[in-house]
Amino acid sequence: MLRAGAQYTPASVNSTGYFNFVKYRAGFSVGRDYIKADNNLPLYNISVGGAFPLRLRRSFYDNQYSVMNITFEYGSRGNSKNNITESMYKLSLGFSLSDIWFIRQKYQ
Repeated sequence: MLRAGAQYTPASVNSTGYFNFVKYRAGFSVGRDYIKADNNLPLYNISVGGAFPLRLRRSFYDNQYSVMNITFEYGSRGNSKNNITESMYKLSLGFSLSDIWFIRQKYQ
């Protein structure tokens, strides 16, 4: 199985605008499936997505970074040589939360 992916963030030090802080991602995989019918079935996947920040405001708590991850994946199993072919579509949504409520409070 061969898998590869890349991530691109267009933001620089003086960037402004929401879409400059989005992390764009893409990846693919090629190989043989674990299912053994007519030998091993070929498997192909491609995915695209991004990590969208939930808050861009800079404040005292700069180490807080919450994002919404969205991914679309297309996969194919089998080919014209096999009697088994399958195409799959997958849409994923996830949240990575890192905000003030996860920091331990200090009392004076």
